[in-house]
Parts: sequence; structure tokens; C-alpha cells
Amino acid sequence: MEPPLHEVQPGDVVLMRSAHPTAELIRALDYDAEVDFAALALGHGLLGEVVGVGSRRHPLAAAVAHHAATVVLRPVRAGDAAPVLRQATRVLDSGARLVQHQLALLGVLTLTRPLAPTPSRRPLVQGVLSAATTALHAALHHGYRLLLPEFVPTVFRDAHAPLHLNRSENGLPGTLIAKLADTVLPAARPRPATTDEPGPAYKQAVAGIQPVVRRYLAELAGDVAADTPPPSGGIDQEDALLQAVADFAAALAPATGQPTHPHDPRLALQAVTTVVRDPHFLTPGDLLRNPALTERLRLAQPVHS
Repeated sequence: MEPPLHEVQPGDVVLMRSAHPTAELIRALDYDAEVDFAALALGHGLLGEVVGVGSRRHPLAAAVAHHAATVVLRPVRAGDAAPVLRQATRVLDSGARLVQHQLALLGVLTLTRPLAPTPSRRPLVQGVLSAATTALHAALHHGYRLLLPEFVPTVFRDAHAPLHLNRSENGLPGTLIAKLADTVLPAARPRPATTDEPGPAYKQAVAGIQPVVRRYLAELAGDVAADTPPPSGGIDQEDALLQAVADFAAALAPATGQPTHPHDPRLALQAVTTVVRDPHFLTPGDLLRNPALTERLRLAQPVHS
């Protein structure tokens, strides 16, 4: 049976659930959200999105077929979608060097969302932050800008659309970034002089953290014996964790167009709080929970063409 994709209208927000562990971790840290990626319906069977490195138009049917679930949302206030679609077209046609990294989003979430106190929590945070920093360094070196807020909230914001997206409360108390308020962080390490191209660098960084991501997810699910030691590889020491925090914050600031403070880690850390306190910083889960958007279509199983 063909999915009723004809019901999707231009300007709809299309949320998707991916099957890989990194996406599963995003959902877990995003208050157990159902989805982990957002795109914008453009009409003519196409989505506008930024995936990894660069923006693109992508067939809606293909996106649905390759995700475990798809949820289509529409603004509650009926209005003209043209300004949002025009802004999306500008981004897609601009040729701008943009990246939208799940690793960067994960880095922000590990610092600003509560993490379950499992044995692998510390190595997970350090592994994610170090991997995200590597990916950001590659993007910066090659002249790319990180979209955070991500593509969908950004085009709504820049279109000055009647729809005003307000993120859900992030609840910084009880998070790692709140616990670091009185901690002396080391200075960030210098950015490497040369790096791989952003695409290969990102894939390698994601691959490197898969063991600890899988382990943390297994611990959340209760599938790991309590006496089984977590994977370490030398990444579970306090000093190394603090260094990873400082390095990530120092890379996030220029990647998101904020002032850089590489030699003042306290100011550098403000780059993270600036991101999450932006009213347009919306995770895919925030979009799904947002009362300004209403669900119009749900496909709970992958559909193969």
C-alpha cells in the first residue's frame, strides 16, 4: 500500500526517526523523543534539508522509505507558507557551505540535558565531545558554518513567518554544564593546522564513538550486567573530560558565529548556553512537542518503494 504522501503540503515540517545508534542516542537525550531529524516539505514530492555537509532537495518518498517512522506537522495557525518556502529556497540555492552535524547536537545535549547515571556516562560524554570537536575543526578549516539552530527552525526564523517557534524548556539545572559552574576548566587546545575534508572527518568521528554509544544505550535498556566494566580506552578520567568540554566549547563558538575565547574557557563555555537559550534552538523532539505545530500524518513503519 502506497503511503498517503499526497497529503503533505509545502511548508509542512517532516520529522523522521532513524535507525542508527547515534540517532537513538539523540532521542534518548532529547527526553526520549520519537524523532531525531527534521526537514521541510517543498512541494513536488521534495524535501529541503541539510544533512551532514551541504544542503539538498531530496525526494520525500525516498526519505520516508529509509526511516523507521515519519511524522508530518503543520502550523496550527493557518497562513501563507510562501515566506518560509522562499527562505528555504534561498538557503538551498545559495551554495553556502553549511553543515548540520548530529555530533554537534549530541555534544550540546550531553552538556545541557540530564544523563542517566550509568557506568558509561563519563566516557560517553567525553567521547561525544571529542568526536564533535574533531568534526567541527574540519568544518571550520574548510570554511563551513554549523547550522545550530538547525535548518527547519532557521528558515522559519529568517522568514519572519507568523509561526513563532518556541523551544521547550531545556532545564539546565541538574545537567553537566550546571555542575561545571564552579569548576576550573583548562584552556582549549589549539585547532589543528590541517584536517580531513568535513565529510570523511565526520564519518570517522561518528564511527569512533560507536562502542561507547552502544554500551550507554544498552545500559539504559538494562541489557548490561552491573559488574561489566565500561569501555574506557583512557577516556574516563576527570582531567580528560574537562579538556573535552573546553575544546568543544571553543570549537562551537566560531562554528556558530559567536565570539571566540580560546584562552578563557569560562567565556568559551558560554557558547553552549547561548545556543540552548536561543528561542529558535529546537531539536526534532522540541518540534514534535511544540504546541504551535499539529500532527497531520504519521507513518510508523518504513515504506519501501
